[in-house]
Amino acid sequence: MEISHRKIFISICRKSTTNNVLFAADIPYPLLRAWYSLVVLKKPVQPSSEATTSVIPNYTFVDLLEHSIPGHSFAISRDEVTRSEVNKSLLRIASKVDMEYYNTRGRKRMALDSRSKKFHIFEGQTISLAQLQHESQQVHDELEE
Repeated sequence: MEISHRKIFISICRKSTTNNVLFAADIPYPLLRAWYSLVVLKKPVQPSSEATTSVIPNYTFVDLLEHSIPGHSFAISRDEVTRSEVNKSLLRIASKVDMEYYNTRGRKRMALDSRSKKFHIFEGQTISLAQLQHESQQVHDELEE
């Protein structure tokens, strides 16, 4: 009997978390692989073709996700716990994608290039558009001074 109650509880928890999805971001596999290289493998980036030194940027998956959003129409909450959860989720997805690339060659790899992964954004993980505009205006005002 105890096992069946546990299954019911897990089922209820799954349903409660799936009801508050705001939207799903469709992230292409090549982008996830590039993020993995920057964040986990810390591959150096050459700023320009004329530069002689490489730079190793210190990014998180959340930073890269926010910079990839068309029009910067939303942002992940500034709460460290939320950002950490989102970062861990993206790390898990990106590491699986990188492993798929590691194990494939030729046409199979080309097929991976055309795939994408859905990443769900939940209520409470984003800041409001008004708050985002307010922060943007504050930064703009500081730059003008």
